Amino acid sequence: MAAVRRICAVGGAMCLMAACGTSGGTLPGETGGESTANNSVTQRSSTSSGRSSVPPSMSSSSSFSVTEFGGGSSTPATQTGGGSTTGTSHSSSSAGTSPGESSSSASSSGASSSSMSSSSHSTSNGPCVPPTSGTSGFTTRFWDCCKPSCGWNGTGLGNVPTGKTPLAACDVNNQKLSSYSTANACPSGSAYACSTLSPFVDPNDPNTSYAFAAFNGGNCGDCYDLEFTGQSNSVSSDPGSQAICGKHLIVQVVNIGGIQANQFDIMTPGGGVGANNACATEWGTSNLGMQYGGFLGQCQSMSSYSAVESCTKNFCSTVFSASSPFLAGCNWQVDWLAAANNPQMMYQKVTCPSQLSSITGL
Repeated sequence: MAAVRRICAVGGAMCLMAACGTSGGTLPGETGGESTANNSVTQRSSTSSGRSSVPPSMSSSSSFSVTEFGGGSSTPATQTGGGSTTGTSHSSSSAGTSPGESSSSASSSGASSSSMSSSSHSTSNGPCVPPTSGTSGFTTRFWDCCKPSCGWNGTGLGNVPTGKTPLAACDVNNQKLSSYSTANACPSGSAYACSTLSPFVDPNDPNTSYAFAAFNGGNCGDCYDLEFTGQSNSVSSDPGSQAICGKHLIVQVVNIGGIQANQFDIMTPGGGVGANNACATEWGTSNLGMQYGGFLGQCQSMSSYSAVESCTKNFCSTVFSASSPFLAGCNWQVDWLAAANNPQMMYQKVTCPSQLSSITGL
């Protein structure tokens, strides 16, 4: 299911009630501030250079059961006079069965087998040595098509401080809007998250990717280096999480939501809409996978790892045309993230690379 939440100014990955509002406050399910271990900013050198705060628990007979999905369930902010907005935060699911979850696969592609195949993805020629520095956390995914909370100016949590330029939103045709005050598509405005917020691989370093995320422990525009440990936050043994051990994901915060401490909800087309859904309107389909978990979540019932990957990619190509700007970001969750099930990682704050800041302006 494609869930997009995160700091959503009036929608989108995550819109906090206080986030876009003129009054302060804490969002439902919102966690405390950033860990003190993240206060120092480090620069990593590359080889090339969120609504309801916690969804019901999920259960599944499948060996690929998912216990924590980042759902883009964000309660859209409502616009008030003078360009200020109020909104609620986007929420991610906790362990358990998410609303509307189905145990059946969304795709018949990929014959299932009784045993999981080993991952075809690799990050090096030798066994991975899990990272030990940084703060432990985990990632989830979402894409609710809502306008992120960092797309608004304001004093509320998750908004861009006055004096700084907010994140630009797009119209229903994915064309950038010139106004930052356009009402959020969640629930009924015309400002959506732009496809440029999709994750992408570093062209010079295949083990590094860039993405945008909802995170309650940072401010709009903050960047973090996430290094995967090889473990899943949801299941005891996950081939996908093992396959991406040692890979780096550099993210920039553009949203907030009702998510757990040390959880980064990665904006991923087809990642699950969560509590707020503007994707049915923008993409013209209700075929969005699980509400919490998206396409990959819907395919978790497949009995083999390779079938889960095939099912997820078929989902992407069914919903997005070959020319869609959302297709590459959807395929990324298999091609680079190896269909990892809420992988754990170690993270630390870093100076934002131009690959991210040039897209958002934050």
